[in-house]
Amino acid sequence: MMQEIISDVGDAAYSLIVDETTDISTDKILCIMIRYFSKIKQDIITTFYRYIKISKCDATTIYETIKNTLLEDSLRLEMLVGIGLDGTNVMIGEHHSVAALLKRDLPDIIIVNCTCHSLHYCAEKSSESMPRQLEFLIRECHNWFSYSSKRLEAYRDLYEIMNKSRAPKKIPGF
Repeated sequence: MMQEIISDVGDAAYSLIVDETTDISTDKILCIMIRYFSKIKQDIITTFYRYIKISKCDATTIYETIKNTLLEDSLRLEMLVGIGLDGTNVMIGEHHSVAALLKRDLPDIIIVNCTCHSLHYCAEKSSESMPRQLEFLIRECHNWFSYSSKRLEAYRDLYEIMNKSRAPKKIPGF
């Protein structure tokens, strides 16, 4: 499958979507999606490209991992026209970030900040103007139900009484 993708991309322009995370076993993982025009399907394809374990989540390590992976797969770095990254300093910071390192090598690359991360950042900043007690109340309501099956059942019963329904709204995380 990987060889088919690499062959299909060939020498054409492509873009990447990159995100890093630490999984439950504390391994640092770099997930890469690729977007390109498929000569075979005659359509724009966005698909999984690589899932790479990395040693550190700093800008240099992530940049070198991306660059080396592309080179190992014979994808020309100069054909990378765009990259989608989250809004962290490591990824798109002004000075020493993955985006800054890519811009050094590819001055015309288009850097796209992830919309979901941007919206999360906006919500986080706007919540700073709310009373702290409201945030506490919301968080503790979730915690109150999430650690007790008895309390969750009481919620279901109360919901049924109030709404004459056996399908209570789902509490996020359950």
